[in-house]
Amino acid sequence: MRYISGCFILFIGVLCISSCGKKNNTSKAQDEFLADSLRAYINQLNDSIEYAWQVMIEDDDEKISTMKRLLDEVSYTNSYNKETFDSLTAGLEKLRSTRYDINSMIDSKKIDEYDLSANELSNAVIQFAHDHPKFEEYGQMEEFIQEIIDANDRVFHMRNKYDDAASAYNQFIKENRKILSRFNIEASEKPLFALPF
Repeated sequence: MRYISGCFILFIGVLCISSCGKKNNTSKAQDEFLADSLRAYINQLNDSIEYAWQVMIEDDDEKISTMKRLLDEVSYTNSYNKETFDSLTAGLEKLRSTRYDINSMIDSKKIDEYDLSANELSNAVIQFAHDHPKFEEYGQMEEFIQEIIDANDRVFHMRNKYDDAASAYNQFIKENRKILSRFNIEASEKPLFALPF
């Protein structure tokens, strides 16, 4: 990604030099081409960010759905604590509504709070299944538990992918603020999951 960005910036620099000096039809065409190229590259970076975000949210949704399926699987046995089941089910229904979005995540506390709630709930749901007196006889429970763990791992993997794409986007904006301003191209930096050092 850095190599591509570097090549693009070099390409932009050559075009800028060639467009300096007396304005004529050729330089106007070069400016239009340069502006279009900038917009296309920013859109490409944005597409990478949006793809990583979408997959991450889908994986998180899958994790929550599988947690619900695990609870349902326990309830089908008719041998469970209904009060605990109802409490965990209510927690799952509330969880999605407390999740950060691409705007609210600028407040890192929002992410921390969601992660804490999601992890506590995930552990509680898994423990609820493990505590079933005949847990080992219900292979589907073990499969759901593994799916929850796998989905959670994918969420954090896609967070890293998102951060990589957003960092490349932010770096490009920082390095090209003047030329972006020259062509009235609006672009603001994206928030990251990783905290700055």
